Amino acid sequence: MRKNTIITVLILIVATAVFRVVLGFAPQIAVAVFSGAFFAQKGNKKVAFILPLVSMLVSDMLFQALYVLNLSTIEGFYGVDQLVNYAMIAGLAFIGFYAKEFKFTNIMSANIAAPLVFFLASNFFVWATNGGWHHTMNFSGLVACYVDGLPFLWKSVASTVVFGLIFFGATYYFNRRELAKVYSK
Repeated sequence: MRKNTIITVLILIVATAVFRVVLGFAPQIAVAVFSGAFFAQKGNKKVAFILPLVSMLVSDMLFQALYVLNLSTIEGFYGVDQLVNYAMIAGLAFIGFYAKEFKFTNIMSANIAAPLVFFLASNFFVWATNGGWHHTMNFSGLVACYVDGLPFLWKSVASTVVFGLIFFGATYYFNRRELAKVYSK
């Protein structure tokens, strides 16, 4: 990786972690989509899965530090369920592979699809493992679990679209000459 790419990735990790902790506007799904697209284009798909995990880990470390200092009620580390969340976030990089051509429709589709996939998978997991806020273990309980998660879905979609457009837009702006060569062939 080039030095500029490494610096950009480090800034991206710190900035997204701080946004998640301080503003509660979590860009980690956008990081997963963006890293999937960016690193798939660069031919380094393994890194696409690592970047959102590091962003999550750094923000969870910040949450934990604030929790220990009694400055937050949110624990940064919360057990086995956290590993499932990490796996789901990393898996969203696959959706980013679809947007690697940096076409607006691909980018928007990926930035809307990723939080929807995360919402469906994570709420199903919550319901399947403990009834999600003690809902019944039947179809109506599953639906109730999804309804409980709707406020988080809208915030997640908004965050992913906003940050996704920023990440893709900045990348296009700063690399437009290089991208033009790639896509003119």
